[in-house]
Amino acid sequence: MIKTIASRAREIGWGDRFVQKGPNLGWNTPVEHLELAQVDPGGAALDYRGGMAAKKKQSPDGRRIICENRRARHNYHILDTMEVGLVLSGSEVKSLRAGNASLIDSYVRIERGEMWLVGAHIAEYEQANRYNHESRATRKLLAKRSEIDSWHRKIREKGLTSVPLQLHFKGSWVKAKVALVKGKAEYDKRDSLREKQDKRDMARALKDRSR
Repeated sequence: MIKTIASRAREIGWGDRFVQKGPNLGWNTPVEHLELAQVDPGGAALDYRGGMAAKKKQSPDGRRIICENRRARHNYHILDTMEVGLVLSGSEVKSLRAGNASLIDSYVRIERGEMWLVGAHIAEYEQANRYNHESRATRKLLAKRSEIDSWHRKIREKGLTSVPLQLHFKGSWVKAKVALVKGKAEYDKRDSLREKQDKRDMARALKDRSR
């Protein structure tokens, strides 16, 4: 028996809430013919094999996290943060919906009153073909001019820098959380590692005690 989109949707209890993504897909399309992930309103995905893919990581305030720069919190003291918009192409947004991004080795540059995200990796979107984007393109960030100027002054006067902490969806919009930071000394980094290990040990001890 050929398993179709309709039969798989009924099987996992989605029924009419099943949202179709992609061209020329109908309820009677065999599951094995799917090329794009199918997503339900709650954020869980039906992958091309007809199975359930992992649910998107969601923060308590409803933001759907795409990727995080965990290394930044280890290497820097976070002095201030700001949520900003991004100027993106259609293929970039589709790739981000699939979670294909990384902030490793990226940073924020401010020049001539504008803010830019440099070095962030957004993987090419296979279905975009020749209209695809450059994976490590420099991307414009959208923030109030007064906030940009304020950060720029602090960067120049206090020797600070700015890095991205996170990319996330806020509703249908892609946002970035960027930070004004100061580099940590080596002993600060050791303290951070020790604190993380202490927290893991405490959590493990509590778990063992509850058994």
